Amino acid sequence: MVDPRVHDEFLIVMGAPVFGYSLTIRRAPDQLLQWSGGCGLENWQILSMILLITLPLTFPVVSELGYDPIWFGVVVVKLVEIGLITPPMGLNVFVVSATTGVPVAQVFRGTRYLLIFEIITLVIIVAFPALTLWLRSQM
Repeated sequence: MVDPRVHDEFLIVMGAPVFGYSLTIRRAPDQLLQWSGGCGLENWQILSMILLITLPLTFPVVSELGYDPIWFGVVVVKLVEIGLITPPMGLNVFVVSATTGVPVAQVFRGTRYLLIFEIITLVIIVAFPALTLWLRSQM
């Protein structure tokens, strides 16, 4: 007997491109970009809204797969940290450039080594989740 959830998964996989195409045709990303630029919110506030919108979708999946919620939170924070120092957004890079007067391109070049260690840290966290959860086990 086929698990009924399999059909739901196929519907999601089949519907995702249609949904993406529909959003593109209706110019939803452009409208959202215009709204976010004109709404007066700070970048971190918009990022928080994005996380709050997507977390209810991703968290149950991660939990169902058996991953620890604290580990998942650490991985998400690490990915956000990497996103804050890499192009095209690299919000932290623009902040450093604006406050120091150093050109953005030079600051991006300066983050190369930091990025290497951030990725190594992410790989270690994903490969060895127990390291992330060690402190909690000591309490």
